[in-house]
Amino acid sequence: MNENLILSINKAEQEVEKLKKEASEKSREMIQEANKEAFKIYEESIQEADKEAKKIIDNASKKAYTKVENIKHKSNKESTKLMIEGRKKSKKAVDKIIERIVAIHGNS
Repeated sequence: MNENLILSINKAEQEVEKLKKEASEKSREMIQEANKEAFKIYEESIQEADKEAKKIIDNASKKAYTKVENIKHKSNKESTKLMIEGRKKSKKAVDKIIERIVAIHGNS
């Protein structure tokens, strides 16, 4: 009977060792899967962040372009206005010079 008891104990110990190894292997597999999943989530987060950053940059670029175009438009209007005023003043100056020349030569 003692021999059967010893064999049963040995068999139980072997079974416990087998279960420990299986549990350890299962634990390693679960950790590897968790790491893979974490890396996948990390990569997806990076891609999503890149997409969002590109959207933000595109929006900022569009706004900047619009502002630059508005500034150009205002500058062109102001430039045109100043050219017209300059021409008017030039014409007035030329007219005054002609008046003086005529006045000087007209009296001679």
